[in-house]
Amino acid sequence: METSKPQGWGKDPLSSEIDLVEGNIYSAFHSQRKVFDSLVNVQEIFQKLRKPLGRLTSKEGVTFLFLSMSYGAYLGAVRLALGGQLAPSYMVMRGCLENALYAFRIYKNPGLFKIYADRHKGNSEKRKSRNKFNLAVIFDELNKHCPEIGVPAKDLYDSTIDLGAHPNVMAIKTNLYFDEEKREY
Repeated sequence: METSKPQGWGKDPLSSEIDLVEGNIYSAFHSQRKVFDSLVNVQEIFQKLRKPLGRLTSKEGVTFLFLSMSYGAYLGAVRLALGGQLAPSYMVMRGCLENALYAFRIYKNPGLFKIYADRHKGNSEKRKSRNKFNLAVIFDELNKHCPEIGVPAKDLYDSTIDLGAHPNVMAIKTNLYFDEEKREY
């Protein structure tokens, strides 16, 4: 894999901006080692979970696909957050959580995958899928089967929305510096 920068890189506004973000990531690697090491720990858990669990027609195989999507979103969120793009990182973190929740839902209820897969066939199928994959329903099921995970997962999910997954005041504030003395942004 070629790791050197291509000729002309950094000479236009986009690649120059991307270079600044990459620099933030490298800086975080050095100056925020505890945070970075925590992110590595999560990545290692994903690696253990991502090993193919069975044929792709099985509940394990479908779960693997959702966990792979969750892992991809995790990597994207890490890059965004370490690069200093905090509010957008929460959009991707939300996707990470949603894919993991869908993996759980289908693992516990394998027959639901057909409902999920058929959601684009028509309006009634879409409604049925939305009802079965309503996050309130999934969180209820998670609380029933894994109460020690359910509440923190819901809190984390709600935090992603508050901090950037939806445009709102808290999301905007993640990118602002608040001067305590002047009491202004």
